[in-house]
Amino acid sequence: ERMDMTSLCEANLAICKKEFDNALTKIVQIKYQNPYYGLQAKSLQLQCYYELEAYEELFHNLLRSFATYLNRGQLFPKEIKEIYLNFIKYTKKIHKAKSQNKLPHQQLFEQIKQDKSVAWKQWLLQKVQE
Repeated sequence: ERMDMTSLCEANLAICKKEFDNALTKIVQIKYQNPYYGLQAKSLQLQCYYELEAYEELFHNLLRSFATYLNRGQLFPKEIKEIYLNFIKYTKKIHKAKSQNKLPHQQLFEQIKQDKSVAWKQWLLQKVQE
């Protein structure tokens, strides 16, 4: 588990430095022994795919598979599932606006800001403002 945590932290740091390919390399090293690390890793991977244009198909595939994983699994309590499903929902909305060259509405920003059950809220708010 220590190796997984180290890889997660290094991936998160790489994302902060906008080194998305490096972050993906770190994510691949994770063995997913702890299911909660898996949630973190999939979230980081989704963020990388969002940022990298060449990963458009993988981005959409991960959106679907991540949501399916959360909905089917019995590993996580309802509250945890909701937090990550909201992250997926908002990421999808922001990406749709980005791909259509539309600015996300202030309403979406406020919706995310007010939502108490969403993972990676600061990242989502930052993407809406870009």
